[in-house]
Amino acid sequence: MKNLLKISLFSLLFLSLACSEDNDTLTGNGTEGGLVDKATAAVTYPQGQAPTELLSSTFSIFQGNEKVEMVEVYKQFFGKVDVGTPDETIMSSNKALLTTVMMPLESQYETATIEYSYNDLISGLTFNGAPLSGSDLDLNIGDYWVLTFVSHLTNGDVHANVKATTTVTMACGSYLEGMYNLVVTITAGNGAGTVYNLPGEELTKLGGTRYKGTSIGPYNERGLISAGAQIAGVGLVFDDICGMDLLVSL
Repeated sequence: MKNLLKISLFSLLFLSLACSEDNDTLTGNGTEGGLVDKATAAVTYPQGQAPTELLSSTFSIFQGNEKVEMVEVYKQFFGKVDVGTPDETIMSSNKALLTTVMMPLESQYETATIEYSYNDLISGLTFNGAPLSGSDLDLNIGDYWVLTFVSHLTNGDVHANVKATTTVTMACGSYLEGMYNLVVTITAGNGAGTVYNLPGEELTKLGGTRYKGTSIGPYNERGLISAGAQIAGVGLVFDDICGMDLLVSL
């Protein structure tokens, strides 16, 4: 009987350890557990957009016996300092509350959408000894924020979720879409030095940094078409490259 008792106690201990290894690691007064099931992994922040323009991301929770009634979303900034020098490194800001989401307690699986602007992302954060700049142009491409989630349950427990996070990364903004007066200059061959002025060239954004022109140059298999005779549908498709002037060679 004693041997059987020892085996039962060992089995219970092993089961307890096995379950604990799956929980998120917490700090402070949090309770172990991970109630945020999924979160948008990556969001791109296009540098140069209005500081009040909104980005969005989502997170989902699985409601157990005890319900999540509120989720706090925290933000922390990570950026490069001493850029271009041998001392270049990544530093982090303090962590601050971004927003609080009240959960409806209606479904077993809940998904919430949060929206935030550049002004929201920088508010309350101190980086390298100073508040983050009110202009995103002062930040570096590749700098980023990490959003983390803290769940508050109806029974008073608090769960910090470190496995489900959202990273908001500063990337090159691209804003070329619109109407242009196209100027085409022949630089070699017959007609070298001839300049064509072609009004009404429209750049349409195809997504990301890719655009299509109405007729650039306009060209076809015979070469440049005379001024004012643009051919619809033959426009060049090109990518806007961060930090470079647009130069198209055909």
